[in-house]
Amino acid sequence: MRLSLHLIGSQLDGTQDEREARKDRIIAREKPILEGRAVVEAGWGEKYVHRNHQKGKLTTRERVIELIDTDSPIHQIGTFVNWGRRFGASEKNVGKLAPGAGVLTAFCKIENRWCMVIANENLVASGSWWPKTPEKIQRAQQMAMKLCVPVVYLVDCSGLFLPEQGLSFPGKTGAGHIFTMNARLSDSGIPQIAGVFGDCIAGGGYMPIISDRVYMTEQAYMVIAGAALIKGAKAQQLTSLDIGGPEVHVHQSGCGDVRVPNDHVCVSKIRSDIAKLPSSAIDY
Repeated sequence: MRLSLHLIGSQLDGTQDEREARKDRIIAREKPILEGRAVVEAGWGEKYVHRNHQKGKLTTRERVIELIDTDSPIHQIGTFVNWGRRFGASEKNVGKLAPGAGVLTAFCKIENRWCMVIANENLVASGSWWPKTPEKIQRAQQMAMKLCVPVVYLVDCSGLFLPEQGLSFPGKTGAGHIFTMNARLSDSGIPQIAGVFGDCIAGGGYMPIISDRVYMTEQAYMVIAGAALIKGAKAQQLTSLDIGGPEVHVHQSGCGDVRVPNDHVCVSKIRSDIAKLPSSAIDY
């Protein structure tokens, strides 16, 4: 049987001037979106870029760019989550902005395989979690599970923004459900690979250890509570590396798998792991 196909709509016509005018209108509408993306990408500014570089660390976006294929787009999800909202406001201050909810979530190609990348934004309060951060992470995990693509976590998270913890943990999309999604992804056979790049405290430390493969740089640590709390409670002079660095987690606890010297090697190792994986069985 032969089906007849009918075109929908009509061809754009008009003079050259009219077509140029339409282009100008589109550019004008896109401009605030592009400007907003630039604001989110800048995080809290150059001061924090410099701070990370002084520590010998890459910024979050530098890690992502180094991780993905050179011709890969970065299809971000939830770029404008928390746009314009201020947290922790009081009579003394106007509160803090949390561009992108302090986390970058995006579809990217790594070794010619589509992956979901979930990366703490270390230019915003050292990658802290804010209201809506857990929900944004879970949405990315759910999309990865539906499409059967690997998940790569680039973890650099100093824990929760405490003044707003009441808006981050409770409810159906609260922070604890991130770890439920970790388990569901694992049960579905979807690879999860984590690179740990810095101070990963509380929930920031939970997320990577449930992954199939965990890389830790020499200045990374995963702890439930940092050394400052132990000093306060026990008067013991310890560092967070002493209680949760690669020496502990790679060689003793088994929560980490591989110890690497720096961010560049960590990203390279993750790419090597992705190269060994099959592509998704989902055609999309």
